Amino acid sequence: MFTEMLDTVADILVSATGSIASLSDVDATLLTQAQDSMAQYMAKLGENIQILDVFATDLGEVQAASYLHNGGKIAAVVMYRNGTDSSDVVAKQVAMQIAAMNPQYMTLDQIPASEVEAKKAEFAAELKAAGKPEAMIAQIAEGKINKYFADLVLMNQ
Repeated sequence: MFTEMLDTVADILVSATGSIASLSDVDATLLTQAQDSMAQYMAKLGENIQILDVFATDLGEVQAASYLHNGGKIAAVVMYRNGTDSSDVVAKQVAMQIAAMNPQYMTLDQIPASEVEAKKAEFAAELKAAGKPEAMIAQIAEGKINKYFADLVLMNQ
């Protein structure tokens, strides 16, 4: 029944056109349809199911691979098009990565500049308090920024 729900919700979400970088980019009507559909399944399954985020780029004809993590409490679905024989294996591996690591962004350029600057300031303050030389703080902070955000960006994992 869970996979049936995934198929239903996927069909609704793939009707979106263009690129979707986050859940806030999904048309409100489509999101409402997906959530209404999920509500029917939640009543039958007795589980609280949420769409946490969506990344998509001009899907068109799609295939999908899914992965259940943490005893089925977390699910990731990767939809793709124009696949080859090995595409399902790769899509399943990407779904496993998403479920296990919960990336917040698909690419580095999707991270808001304000978030990057706030982290830089935080790291710079930590380094200054640790007594690092002023001339090295910016360079060390940049390295820490790259490492920190690499874990939050799917394409860098």
